[in-house]
Amino acid sequence: MAIQRLHYQKWLSQIPDLETKMLLDIGCGPLDSYSTNFPIRQNAIVSDLHKSSLDYTLLYGFKSVCADMLALPFNSKIFDIVSTGRLLHLLNSDNERERAISESKRVLVPGGYLIGNFIPNFDSPFKIINPFLARFAEKLIKPQIKEELDKYMSIVTKNGFKLLNTTLGFYDQKHAYIPNMNFLEFYFLAKLS
Repeated sequence: MAIQRLHYQKWLSQIPDLETKMLLDIGCGPLDSYSTNFPIRQNAIVSDLHKSSLDYTLLYGFKSVCADMLALPFNSKIFDIVSTGRLLHLLNSDNERERAISESKRVLVPGGYLIGNFIPNFDSPFKIINPFLARFAEKLIKPQIKEELDKYMSIVTKNGFKLLNTTLGFYDQKHAYIPNMNFLEFYFLAKLS
């Protein structure tokens, strides 16, 4: 698994007929998420647990809902894509991660896509990586986080998803709240069987 510079658009582009799909972006934050790269904003609903994040989304014309990813306020089987960018590592336990993936599955249509990324070994000093060092990081970091990656992906697959693509990479976009920081992240794309 090579470490590379990644962007959300790369992952969305792997989903066929994207412009006909409905997206639920869970944990949209200040729109540093999959929804900002979604081709038709009218087909995207953004959600976050924090209302202050949702206030910001209104400036960009998104429909927004204050929601907890452990108990989504949506009917079952209504979204084609659910994105969970930078969320799984923030949950307190594997039980909560299991519930979050199960809720994502519940709101997805059959054959829907789960797309996401998380920061493995979140408490590690290796979580922020220099792009120049990325080519060496796999040898340094992968052994330390392989067990964690396997555990997270096991939660996804045992909920009926087939992994279509996974990779370890870093995200290096500039942020007002974390300038010049590059997060080592694990990205995945899965399809509901």
